[in-house]
Amino acid sequence: MLTARRPASLPDKPPIEKALTPSALAIRSREQLSRRRFGSARRAKRPMGQSRSRLSFSRRNQSDRLSLKRSTDSKKPSSSMSSTSPSRSKSARVPIYVLDTLRDPDLLMENWSVLADLDYQRQHAMRESLVRTHYAKPPEIARYSVTQAGENKNRNRYQNVAPYDLNAVRVGEDMFGPGRGMYLNASWVRERAGGALWIASQAPLPNTHFEFLALCTDMTPKEKRVRTIVQLTPWVEKKFQAAHPYFPNRLGESIVISRVPQSPDEPLGLRSRLRVTVARERLIAEADCFIRSLEITYEDWPGRGPMFEVRHLAYDSWADHGVPNSPSTAYHLALLADRCNRMPHTPEPGKEVDPTPPPILVHCSAGVGRTGTFIAMSSLLRSLGILPPAARPPWDTYTPESSAVTPQADQLPEDDQVVQEVNALREQRTLMVQMPDQMEFIYGILAAALSGKFEGPPPPSA
Repeated sequence: MLTARRPASLPDKPPIEKALTPSALAIRSREQLSRRRFGSARRAKRPMGQSRSRLSFSRRNQSDRLSLKRSTDSKKPSSSMSSTSPSRSKSARVPIYVLDTLRDPDLLMENWSVLADLDYQRQHAMRESLVRTHYAKPPEIARYSVTQAGENKNRNRYQNVAPYDLNAVRVGEDMFGPGRGMYLNASWVRERAGGALWIASQAPLPNTHFEFLALCTDMTPKEKRVRTIVQLTPWVEKKFQAAHPYFPNRLGESIVISRVPQSPDEPLGLRSRLRVTVARERLIAEADCFIRSLEITYEDWPGRGPMFEVRHLAYDSWADHGVPNSPSTAYHLALLADRCNRMPHTPEPGKEVDPTPPPILVHCSAGVGRTGTFIAMSSLLRSLGILPPAARPPWDTYTPESSAVTPQADQLPEDDQVVQEVNALREQRTLMVQMPDQMEFIYGILAAALSGKFEGPPPPSA
């Protein structure tokens, strides 16, 4: 596996995930999870019915921790988890698979091990696709081909994270032709449970800032243009450049972003200069998020042409390879992002809410760990009726293809919607939901949301 591109002046950052064998990955993940919760000693299994310590997935703000206690009554049968008694009316809404996984870390790691096996096979197919660039590729390899990314290595922040050719986002197809366009390390991603469409992207490099923002200005039809961006990483993490700024850091200021040609045969006359201005900004305390209104215009368009307004949500309380500091703010961020995306900037009378909004563009640093976790969380909240249902607009024709190399997917529990969601996302973009802690966090969010832990109205939108 290759390492990430990073400035020479900055120290190396641990790679995202080395290509360990599935068994080694499962063992390492299990040991890390066990050490964190129970100390260095191996955790001994307890007899059924014996009480366990609370399982908490928040690191900070004791009052904000979300936990579930196992009953200490050894005589109570396990079926009581679905009881509808008054004292348990809220928790009874929580699916059994969520409760079981939160109570049993071994179950979590068993499912994670199967997911690791499946991802190992996809990674192998990806590597084969690069080797067979000039040869015919069988379906099980072509399905996970990343040839386009291999030809644009200098435009990938991490060279072991690449979009599949099949669902890679291409910018400017109206100028380059169908199936072509400017390269961007981004993928179309469909929620399995919720059905909404997203764009999952790496944090753009300086030489892809133009293509990244062109998703807000140049997508056709115009209803497809991005109007909401969710950023889940700060610019710098532990002295490492996790993302490069693509808008000014002060209210009222502007920057000009120029397009860096990707090939010598690009069509002539392409627009190549964007001006980005921060028009408004405010802090949304409930979501621990800065929301900004970005105004984007073309410098080389006569009269600067139309102005495109984009809402940008910046959430930096989420460490790389980790989980959000506060489950409550992450939950409200999901509500805020969906709410913002459904509100047109210049609504027509009677159309203050868009029933078929464009996809949300979400990124962290690599666009897989935190990004995948946020999409999976939103999908499952939508399927449970907490987020509004998704409606497919006429232009949305993307349907994920079924797996070609992962027959072991049958080993995943059919009733566990979290595991099924993670596997479906990884079929569309590699390494989505990168760590077992992140998958556990999704279970915790669902349990807390359905148990009424997140009270109060949704956060206001800009």
